[in-house]
Amino acid sequence: MDVTLKAISAQSLSAVSEALKDASPIVADVSAQSVLGGENLSVSHASPDLDAILAQLRMETNDARLNAARHRLASALSQLADLSEDQKAKVEEMKAVGKELAAAEHVRDADKAVYEAKARDLNSKESELSGARDALSSVRNNPNATQGELDAAKNRLDSAQRAYDSAKAEYDAAKGKYESSERVVNEKQRKFDELVKSLDTASLAALRDALKLSADDVDHLHEEIEEDDKKHDISPVRSVEDVIIDALKRIDGKMVDEIEDRHMDHV
Repeated sequence: MDVTLKAISAQSLSAVSEALKDASPIVADVSAQSVLGGENLSVSHASPDLDAILAQLRMETNDARLNAARHRLASALSQLADLSEDQKAKVEEMKAVGKELAAAEHVRDADKAVYEAKARDLNSKESELSGARDALSSVRNNPNATQGELDAAKNRLDSAQRAYDSAKAEYDAAKGKYESSERVVNEKQRKFDELVKSLDTASLAALRDALKLSADDVDHLHEEIEEDDKKHDISPVRSVEDVIIDALKRIDGKMVDEIEDRHMDHV
């Protein structure tokens, strides 16, 4: 990636500072002069790790390996600044829709329980109605049946029919309510899935591409930093990639890992 520190604008580094400021006290301020001049880096509330990395970047040297490390760091931070606000906004929207989805599922589950209970009751009433019809038919086919037995069978059938009609009305109402709440859940789920898909295929994927150096690049970067540590008597530090990824995770918290897991499930 052919990027130089002077090609990164003061606005870009300021955006990085803002993106990381809310997440943790890693970086509170990086001056424009440090970007354009390569010296007088101003860091407030910096962690020892990042302070050491920036100290290395401040060194004026013609070492090609160190320059490559500076360029990769500047490029990754610039892309992080471009994506972090969008990423945060989408994650927050996904959280909100997720809460709505959970609430809708709770209502749907309650409606489903009522619907299933009404279905069982309707089946019971249908069996009773069938039994009453069979009983009336049996009485009518019995030449020895009395008028009282016939009237009782008719009354039983009328009662069973009213009970069935009432149960059917309650069943239809419960079914309609359940189907309505199911549609709400499906709509919330669709919106939630669209947000996850957007994060996977756009913001998060681009962010991963910006931060995930290849294995060879990481090894090379470690060698560069270790070599410069020896030159300037600086204590060993974590890789630049580790520092940036930690900052990203402080911005979005566990959601980043959860979305990453979902993305891997879809791959």
